[in-house]
Amino acid sequence: MFRRNTQPQNGPGLRDGFYLNREEFELPEDTIQLGPDAKRAVTICNLFVYHNLSLSEIASLLDEDHGKIVRTLITHNLIKDRRLLQGNGPQGTERRSVASISKTHRL
Repeated sequence: MFRRNTQPQNGPGLRDGFYLNREEFELPEDTIQLGPDAKRAVTICNLFVYHNLSLSEIASLLDEDHGKIVRTLITHNLIKDRRLLQGNGPQGTERRSVASISKTHRL
């Protein structure tokens, strides 16, 4: 297993606004046997961990949706799902306005 030597972007344990679960990813021995979706996931994880590419760079390089990149990294336990973290977002501010919150709770 290879371990990345560089510091994560945005400070220790934080990268692209996401908290890292781990900084390692074990590449499968025989990727030829993987289906297209599994190969895509391995490529995303590999680019994030070993090539230190940002989420935007990966999305651009693979012509992939940013959300799919994030979901793949969460699924492979590389980053934490911010929706499950208690408290506020990474900047510590609530982005929704009172008007938008009240509209969503109307019957």
